[in-house]
Amino acid sequence: MKDNKGFTLAELMIAVALAGIVLTGSYAVFNTIIASRDVSVRAGDAVTVNAKIASLLSADFRQAVKNTAEVQSAVENGMALRLITHNSLYFQGALPVEVLYYIEDGYLIREEKLPLMDYEQKMFILPNADNFTVLFYENGEYYDRTIFGTNMIKIKLDTAGIPVEAIAGSYHQNGIFNSLGIGE
Repeated sequence: MKDNKGFTLAELMIAVALAGIVLTGSYAVFNTIIASRDVSVRAGDAVTVNAKIASLLSADFRQAVKNTAEVQSAVENGMALRLITHNSLYFQGALPVEVLYYIEDGYLIREEKLPLMDYEQKMFILPNADNFTVLFYENGEYYDRTIFGTNMIKIKLDTAGIPVEAIAGSYHQNGIFNSLGIGE
């Protein structure tokens, strides 16, 4: 009798085929885990971005001068949100300033101006931004036109393919200050 100490070619081929099936399944599971992690990270980033933009926009809108929030043409890419607010990041609310939100060179920008003092400051808020839209709230609906006296606005944009929406509102009717920034 002959003592065989090795594997036959058929046994090796079966082992290689089984190993291939196990590795393919492992790769598919690993790939799914990586894709899920990426989606979670992007969703978490979107939530963080939404919260930060909504916080800044809400502070501007809550302290806005009555009937000054409006849609304007932006420098490059279409529309801009313009309002007069007491939420000056430079003057700490001491003076009413003109604030513009718009997209320029792929960035969402918050521009603060005070013409009386020849002051202008641009804050680059968000990179890779496009498709900027401003909506005004009235009677349960949002409209893409200026509605004076609205107590809620929404801005929408995309950043690196992630949709971002920020809503800002005020329960008062923004009637504390008149167009000159003086109490009514």
